[in-house]
Amino acid sequence: MWRHMIEVVLSENKMQILTIPGRNLHGYVAISNKPVLLVYFVDVLYDYKNPGKVRKPYNEEIIPIAINGKFDDPRCGKPWRWR
Repeated sequence: MWRHMIEVVLSENKMQILTIPGRNLHGYVAISNKPVLLVYFVDVLYDYKNPGKVRKPYNEEIIPIAINGKFDDPRCGKPWRWR
């Protein structure tokens, strides 16, 4: 279980650039009734022969410590699932 999760919600009304520093697990889910455009840039290409990365199941339970930078969001500290 990952306890240091931060959720960031981006939308057509709140478009922004999200930078995820190295050595952090990351993932995304697109929830929309319309097509979603996600542009994903990396600074180092993925090395398939020597990944050196931790992979976790997409549906592993996590507990966010902050949501959109707010640590007092009522959803913080409670289990959250990707799906």
